[in-house]
Amino acid sequence: MLNAILILALLAVPGALLFGVSQLPATARWLGERLARLRPRPATPQGPPVERLAADLCRISANLDALVAAGPIPGRILRVRSTTAAYDETLLLACRALDVEPAGTRVPLSSEHRLRTEAALANAGLRW
Repeated sequence: MLNAILILALLAVPGALLFGVSQLPATARWLGERLARLRPRPATPQGPPVERLAADLCRISANLDALVAAGPIPGRILRVRSTTAAYDETLLLACRALDVEPAGTRVPLSSEHRLRTEAALANAGLRW
């Protein structure tokens, strides 16, 4: 009985080794996937790119200046408020993108908070 088990084991070992070798690529791929899940993923930026935010700030600022300089037009105050709110929201998005602490967090920002936030972004290197 012991000899039969030994003979079966000797016959089965080469087959098992061949099977194991044939499964090495799949096993390595599976192990690599599991290890990749354990590694921390690089931080992905949230929100739009900084370059686009700078372009938006430039465009919105120019629109706001044109509205302020324009003569009396229907709905002017509403346009100024909405453009100011868009500008302030873009300032706050830029603060998040550059990891800068804004002077205020509620839109619309007060004039003082807007100026301080603009200065903080300029100090961080953002130009618009």
